[in-house]
Amino acid sequence: MEPLFRFEILALDTGDASTIQSEANLLYSLLGNGTLCWKQPRLAGDHATVTDDGLTLTAQIVVGDPDLTLKLNKAFLLRLHGRFSVLEPLRERVAAHLRRQSFDRVYILVDELSETIACDIYPLIYKVENLLRGYLVKFMTTRLGHRWWDNISTGELNKKIQQRKNNEQVFAQHIDNSAYLIDFSDLGQIIYTHSSGFTSKEDIIKKIWEVEETPEAIRAPRACYEL
Repeated sequence: MEPLFRFEILALDTGDASTIQSEANLLYSLLGNGTLCWKQPRLAGDHATVTDDGLTLTAQIVVGDPDLTLKLNKAFLLRLHGRFSVLEPLRERVAAHLRRQSFDRVYILVDELSETIACDIYPLIYKVENLLRGYLVKFMTTRLGHRWWDNISTGELNKKIQQRKNNEQVFAQHIDNSAYLIDFSDLGQIIYTHSSGFTSKEDIIKKIWEVEETPEAIRAPRACYEL
């Protein structure tokens, strides 16, 4: 069975601009939105719950603290519960609908779908990042020597590294992990700044034409592929 996920969104009408006055008003407006691709929606007897093809949607008026000096005005909490394949395309459309209904403050309170997507994607991003960091260390060491970091680092990068060194105090005391303490965007900037310069199409074509047409040159045209 496909697991169920939760998505909760809080919508506020601080300027009293929306025509929505009740849970039923809000749900009927959602049911009238064709972009939500309803199949066979059913409105429960309390007029605060809609069920449709594995989806449950409830609306609830949120009442502010009576001691508030600034009146909360109208506020609604929408709770969606259902299968990933049903909920995922609805999230942005529901938020867009609330904005069109003149709710000027819209907040996502719970989003288990984004949490699941992030948990699936992050290990892959982490793997790619570390492969690139390892490649950079090896490339720079073999091309620039063991003091390569001293030659390419900036004061800003070194400051960032010093601030993050305390996050890893066990393994890091045995190694130089500077390349692993900078951001991925910093890594890209280093590669771009210290590339060989053959980045434009014209430069690449020119370099190819300059290669000698000998078996040795064809087997190892290293200069064309250097960073």
